[in-house]
Amino acid sequence: MTLIKKKSLYFAIDGSILNTSTKAVKKNLQNGQLELKIRNANFDRLFCVGDINEIFNGLEEMGQHVDNVEIVYTLCFDAFTDFDWFVRTVCCSKNPDQGINQIDFKSDWWYMDNLAEKYFKNDGKVDILNEQKGNRIFIPDPKGDGQDIIAWFDSIDKQKKGI
Repeated sequence: MTLIKKKSLYFAIDGSILNTSTKAVKKNLQNGQLELKIRNANFDRLFCVGDINEIFNGLEEMGQHVDNVEIVYTLCFDAFTDFDWFVRTVCCSKNPDQGINQIDFKSDWWYMDNLAEKYFKNDGKVDILNEQKGNRIFIPDPKGDGQDIIAWFDSIDKQKKGI
Protein backbone atom coordinates (compact mmCIF):
# COMPACT_ATOMS: atom_id res chain seq x y z
CA MET A 1 0.00 0.00 0.00
CA THR A 2 1.42 3.38 -1.05
CA LEU A 3 0.63 6.38 1.08
CA ILE A 4 -0.08 9.56 -0.83
CA LYS A 5 1.40 12.65 0.75
CA LYS A 6 -0.79 15.72 0.86
CA LYS A 7 0.83 18.76 -0.68
CA SER A 8 0.37 21.76 1.61
CA LEU A 9 0.96 25.46 1.13
CA TYR A 10 1.37 27.64 4.20
CA PHE A 11 0.83 31.29 3.33
CA ALA A 12 0.45 34.78 4.73
CA ILE A 13 -1.83 37.39 3.21
CA ASP A 14 -0.27 40.80 3.78
CA GLY A 15 2.93 41.12 1.77
CA SER A 16 2.36 37.87 -0.05
CA ILE A 17 -1.03 38.11 -1.74
CA LEU A 18 -1.72 41.73 -0.85
CA ASN A 19 0.71 44.52 -1.63
CA THR A 20 1.75 46.05 1.70
CA SER A 21 1.54 49.58 0.30
CA THR A 22 -1.84 49.42 -1.44
CA LYS A 23 -3.47 46.59 0.57
CA ALA A 24 -4.84 45.35 -2.75
CA VAL A 25 -4.29 41.98 -4.42
CA LYS A 26 -1.04 42.14 -6.35
CA LYS A 27 -1.58 42.85 -10.04
CA ASN A 28 -0.22 39.57 -11.44
CA LEU A 29 -2.25 37.49 -8.97
CA GLN A 30 -5.58 39.04 -9.98
CA ASN A 31 -8.30 37.45 -12.10
CA GLY A 32 -7.79 34.12 -10.36
CA GLN A 33 -4.17 33.77 -11.48
CA LEU A 34 -2.94 32.77 -8.02
CA GLU A 35 -5.66 30.15 -7.68
CA LEU A 36 -4.79 28.79 -11.13
CA LYS A 37 -1.10 28.48 -10.23
CA ILE A 38 -1.90 26.78 -6.92
CA ARG A 39 -4.20 24.30 -8.64
CA ASN A 40 -1.69 23.61 -11.43
CA ALA A 41 0.93 22.83 -8.79
CA ASN A 42 -1.49 20.28 -7.25
CA PHE A 43 -1.75 21.65 -3.72
CA ASP A 44 -4.24 19.71 -1.61
CA ARG A 45 -4.40 22.00 1.42
CA LEU A 46 -3.73 25.67 2.04
CA PHE A 47 -3.03 26.98 5.53
CA CYS A 48 -3.41 30.68 6.21
CA VAL A 49 -0.77 31.37 8.86
CA GLY A 50 -0.95 35.15 8.73
CA ASP A 51 -1.37 37.53 11.64
CA ILE A 52 -5.06 37.92 10.78
CA ASN A 53 -5.59 34.69 12.70
CA GLU A 54 -4.84 36.56 15.93
CA ILE A 55 -7.83 38.81 15.18
CA PHE A 56 -10.01 35.76 14.56
CA ASN A 57 -8.89 34.22 17.86
CA GLY A 58 -9.60 37.48 19.71
CA LEU A 59 -13.11 37.66 18.28
CA GLU A 60 -13.72 34.05 19.26
CA GLU A 61 -12.52 34.74 22.81
CA MET A 62 -15.10 37.56 22.97
CA GLY A 63 -17.80 35.09 21.95
CA GLN A 64 -18.13 36.31 18.39
CA HIS A 65 -18.07 33.58 15.78
CA VAL A 66 -16.77 34.59 12.39
CA ASP A 67 -16.20 32.50 9.29
CA ASN A 68 -12.43 32.86 9.12
CA VAL A 69 -12.07 31.23 5.71
CA GLU A 70 -14.78 33.39 4.20
CA ILE A 71 -13.06 36.52 5.52
CA VAL A 72 -9.71 35.38 4.08
CA TYR A 73 -11.45 34.73 0.75
CA THR A 74 -12.95 38.23 0.81
CA LEU A 75 -9.58 39.82 1.58
CA CYS A 76 -7.93 37.86 -1.23
CA PHE A 77 -10.83 38.03 -3.66
CA ASP A 78 -9.63 38.28 -7.22
CA ALA A 79 -6.54 36.20 -6.48
CA PHE A 80 -9.04 33.40 -5.88
CA THR A 81 -12.32 33.19 -7.77
CA ASP A 82 -13.80 29.78 -6.92
CA PHE A 83 -15.37 30.19 -3.49
CA ASP A 84 -16.45 26.53 -3.15
CA TRP A 85 -12.95 25.25 -3.93
CA PHE A 86 -11.44 27.82 -1.55
CA VAL A 87 -13.56 26.84 1.46
CA ARG A 88 -12.84 23.14 0.82
CA THR A 89 -9.10 23.73 0.54
CA VAL A 90 -8.17 26.51 3.00
CA CYS A 91 -7.99 26.43 6.76
CA CYS A 92 -6.81 29.10 9.16
CA SER A 93 -4.20 28.61 11.84
CA LYS A 94 -5.63 28.43 15.34
CA ASN A 95 -2.19 29.11 16.83
CA PRO A 96 -0.45 31.84 14.84
CA ASP A 97 1.98 32.32 17.74
CA GLN A 98 3.33 28.84 17.03
CA GLY A 99 4.58 30.11 13.69
CA ILE A 100 6.80 27.75 11.80
CA ASN A 101 6.25 24.98 14.35
CA GLN A 102 2.83 24.39 12.74
CA ILE A 103 4.47 23.01 9.60
CA ASP A 104 4.71 19.27 9.21
CA PHE A 105 8.24 19.15 7.81
CA LYS A 106 7.87 15.43 7.03
CA SER A 107 5.08 16.20 4.57
CA ASP A 108 5.19 17.80 1.14
CA TRP A 109 5.17 21.35 2.56
CA TRP A 110 5.69 24.75 0.94
CA TYR A 111 5.78 28.16 2.61
CA MET A 112 5.12 31.64 1.20
CA ASP A 113 5.52 34.68 3.44
CA ASN A 114 7.42 37.93 3.05
CA LEU A 115 8.37 37.59 6.75
CA ALA A 116 9.61 34.01 6.43
CA GLU A 117 13.18 34.82 7.49
CA LYS A 118 11.95 36.41 10.72
CA TYR A 119 9.70 33.47 11.62
CA PHE A 120 12.19 30.73 10.74
CA LYS A 121 14.91 32.50 12.75
CA ASN A 122 12.60 33.14 15.72
CA ASP A 123 11.63 29.46 15.81
CA GLY A 124 15.22 28.23 15.58
CA LYS A 125 14.82 26.78 12.10
CA VAL A 126 17.61 28.71 10.36
CA ASP A 127 19.01 25.47 8.93
CA ILE A 128 15.71 24.75 7.14
CA LEU A 129 15.49 28.37 5.98
CA ASN A 130 19.00 28.26 4.52
CA GLU A 131 18.41 24.90 2.86
CA GLN A 132 14.97 25.64 1.41
CA LYS A 133 14.91 29.41 0.72
CA GLY A 134 13.91 29.88 -2.91
CA ASN A 135 12.66 26.31 -3.13
CA ARG A 136 10.09 25.25 -0.50
CA ILE A 137 10.34 28.62 1.24
CA PHE A 138 9.48 31.63 -0.86
CA ILE A 139 9.88 35.21 0.30
CA PRO A 140 7.88 37.43 -2.04
CA ASP A 141 8.47 41.13 -2.58
CA PRO A 142 5.88 42.68 -0.22
CA LYS A 143 5.42 45.71 -2.48
CA GLY A 144 5.74 43.86 -5.77
CA ASP A 145 3.21 43.03 -8.46
CA GLY A 146 3.19 39.27 -7.80
CA GLN A 147 5.27 38.25 -10.80
CA ASP A 148 7.83 36.72 -8.44
CA ILE A 149 5.08 34.54 -6.95
CA ILE A 150 3.88 33.46 -10.39
CA ALA A 151 7.46 32.48 -11.29
CA TRP A 152 7.81 30.50 -8.04
CA PHE A 153 4.62 28.54 -8.70
CA ASP A 154 5.79 27.89 -12.27
CA SER A 155 9.00 26.40 -10.85
CA ILE A 156 6.95 24.17 -8.52
CA ASP A 157 4.83 23.05 -11.46
CA LYS A 158 7.99 22.24 -13.47
CA GLN A 159 9.36 20.17 -10.54
CA LYS A 160 6.09 18.22 -10.50
CA LYS A 161 6.46 17.49 -14.21
CA GLY A 162 10.16 16.69 -13.90
CA ILE A 163 11.21 19.45 -16.28
